[in-house]
Amino acid sequence: MSAKTFVGSHGYKFSTYIDGEDLCADDVMATAFGYIGDGQDNGLTASGLDLHKHLDYLGCALPMPSCRFCKGAPFPPHNSDSMPWLKTLVVVKSRGTEKIVTVALCDYGPGNGHPNPAAIDLTGAAAMILSGVKPSHFAERVNIRILGAAKWMS
Repeated sequence: MSAKTFVGSHGYKFSTYIDGEDLCADDVMATAFGYIGDGQDNGLTASGLDLHKHLDYLGCALPMPSCRFCKGAPFPPHNSDSMPWLKTLVVVKSRGTEKIVTVALCDYGPGNGHPNPAAIDLTGAAAMILSGVKPSHFAERVNIRILGAAKWMS
């Protein structure tokens, strides 16, 4: 029996699938956001967390289709009933280093304005754990597992 698959659109060139209670994506691109020096981000997240004041925070941003610049992402929408900020946990495994980090959902993105948008943005601290490089140089192929998110996919 094959797992149910959700295909991205509007520039999101990856798919997600249900594995038990979790929603997963394999061999997708991860980038970093919210670090000091990120010219595209001021550190303020949709969850209210200021990453410039919490440089060691292990968090992530996911392109949830309820956000206007994330239409087409194969993830559940964020609303009062699904994908709660700072409580939704995501396990991220680097395909290069095999290192694993568990992060909390804290923001929307990466947006679909890039020709090949990433599937997940990690905070600088999380990116450093996976790769050991500065967040400004972080771009890594990863597998992701959003714990308990299968119930929010329709």
